[in-house]
Amino acid sequence: MSRKLLHTLTLLPALLILAGLNTSRACANTLDEAVESVSESVRKYLAERGEDGIAIGPISGPKTGTGRLIETRLTDALKDKGIKILDEFDAKWELRGSFKVDPSGNFPFVGLNVMLFDSNGAELSAFRERFNQETAEARQAVNSTNTPTDAPAGSDAGQITTGVPITESTAVAVLAGATTDLQSAVQETTNDSVTAPVGDTQTPSLPDKAKARAARDAELKDAIANPTFHVVSPTAIAASDTSPFHVEILAAETPGNPFRRLNIEKDGEDRAFVPLTEGNQYGVHVINTAAFDVGVELLIDGINTLEFAEDSLNRETGKWVIAAGSSGFIKGWYVNPNHIDTFVVVPDQQGVAATLGRPQQIGTITATIYPAFEGDQAPAFEQLLAGGKKTRGGTGKGAAEGFQGALLKRNYGTQPLAIISVHYNNPVPPIDLPGDTLPE
Repeated sequence: MSRKLLHTLTLLPALLILAGLNTSRACANTLDEAVESVSESVRKYLAERGEDGIAIGPISGPKTGTGRLIETRLTDALKDKGIKILDEFDAKWELRGSFKVDPSGNFPFVGLNVMLFDSNGAELSAFRERFNQETAEARQAVNSTNTPTDAPAGSDAGQITTGVPITESTAVAVLAGATTDLQSAVQETTNDSVTAPVGDTQTPSLPDKAKARAARDAELKDAIANPTFHVVSPTAIAASDTSPFHVEILAAETPGNPFRRLNIEKDGEDRAFVPLTEGNQYGVHVINTAAFDVGVELLIDGINTLEFAEDSLNRETGKWVIAAGSSGFIKGWYVNPNHIDTFVVVPDQQGVAATLGRPQQIGTITATIYPAFEGDQAPAFEQLLAGGKKTRGGTGKGAAEGFQGALLKRNYGTQPLAIISVHYNNPVPPIDLPGDTLPE
């Protein structure tokens, strides 16, 4: 469905602090839980050997760049446990990892594997064997419920044999670099509007919740297995022809030059791709043509653009609000109302982004759209998928470069209405060899 864009490029959206709904799909394993499993296994292994430092190598996976997110989370978790993160040349051991996305079961999941290597490049198999023992229960919980009923005898569809599973649907979608319209999938199944608030006496029934969750999982599985997106215009895309949320990427040839909209192309795997090049400054224009407000988590390689907010509540909330019928242009990592570290495509990360995990060749820009509402009653969409607990709102200032706004108060859901991912190429980092001239 073609929808008229209600606004062109506007000022940045308001940044909100909120206490979100904290329930998720039953038995879902989150990314944070997986990272905790890995970091605790590493901590114990090092402690038993009198060591307190380690290097972190690459976390490889699908061509989405989101291994950078896992590397960043692992670094933070290990530091919190008192583990020193060392340069690979100074470390006795190096932690490396890989992950894969599996949409073959009743619900999709990510399997995360990690390994330790010594300074000679030999794997320490004892750590891997122990890690697999420590995560066996989590794998069994997935395997016992994820085999499709129509799978042939002996099929390994939906099964995870090594590593730790991540099953929480939003994390799976982000790590997979997926684009998906979950709102429409749930709405078509329930035959009712899912964005209107519901009262206590209208709480969805258990069968309705089960149908909605099955529809969400089926849509996400299909989005991973068969990537697609809807072209709104040459420069704007949506998750589907009925989704009211659109994304554009604008770029300046070099910082300080005017921004222009970039055409969004289709890559060899039918995913959205934008031709950013080295030196480009870029920004993300998120357009909300719906009749209700939304909260947007804008992620670069899976990492929230509010990761560096000085206000801890802003950082923890991690969402920008886009009011009904409006749009917002986000062009950097938010630090405080007067400090935005701009998005620039460079081989070596600069500014606050230099503290993140290493960029991979393929990067991903992801806009994850959540319901935003006032009062205690969540919309039906949230109650169908997450249980619909009452929430309290928080108050936050409109913030970011060029923004002029008032204080707002909103609650956000935990279940995304839509996820829109756009891929791009990162430049190859330079190799620092004797006699090389380093880029300024």
